[in-house]
Amino acid sequence: MTVGNSNLLSLVRNLSSFSPELREEAAETICDWVWSFNQHEVGVVASLLSVAAAVESVPNCRESELNALGELTQTGFVEAEFLAPLWDIDRKELCRSAGDHFDHLAGEYLIPDLAPPPGQ
Repeated sequence: MTVGNSNLLSLVRNLSSFSPELREEAAETICDWVWSFNQHEVGVVASLLSVAAAVESVPNCRESELNALGELTQTGFVEAEFLAPLWDIDRKELCRSAGDHFDHLAGEYLIPDLAPPPGQ
């Protein structure tokens, strides 16, 4: 199954929108469609979600983006390098639920070569 190019492009647009509501809605849509993505689509979406979460300024959106990444890992298509932008996030700045999602992703995918040196 696949979400298709049109739906994929719509998700990309919404994940990169200036509107926090659209970004959060896109992350929630990803959770709803998680089993509809093919391997290529997971790569695109996971890579973009990682970048979005790394620079996200709205806590609810960041939590939704991290949650969507966690959901995508269930597909078995997520690669560690897709998540490399996440390691720029300061864990201390996350709320409890976002921190739980982050900890799960870090526990499963953190590769020392992709992580910043300690203290940065």
